[in-house]
Amino acid sequence: MPCKKPVADLAASEIICAAHVYDFSAEEQNFIELIRRNLVEQLNLFERKEINENNFYDVFKLWQRMFGAAVENGRKASEYFITEIEQGKSTLLERLR
Repeated sequence: MPCKKPVADLAASEIICAAHVYDFSAEEQNFIELIRRNLVEQLNLFERKEINENNFYDVFKLWQRMFGAAVENGRKASEYFITEIEQGKSTLLERLR
């Protein structure tokens, strides 16, 4: 029999409550499309794009959605974003290849 305290804590967890369990017999295509959309979005992020005044905010919001949660040391996500887009200041893309 499982310990009641951890089970209750997990049942109350926002992450667990928000998790979606896919029924592959009924939702396989929805799951595949979700993965495909997210993969395309991630791949598009690593393509070199010209960032200008018309798309700066949209590009930042996409970057923040994908990487903002990793910024935990008290610095602003915007500082990391600016460093990332300044040519020659970051080696992230080179490390990913």
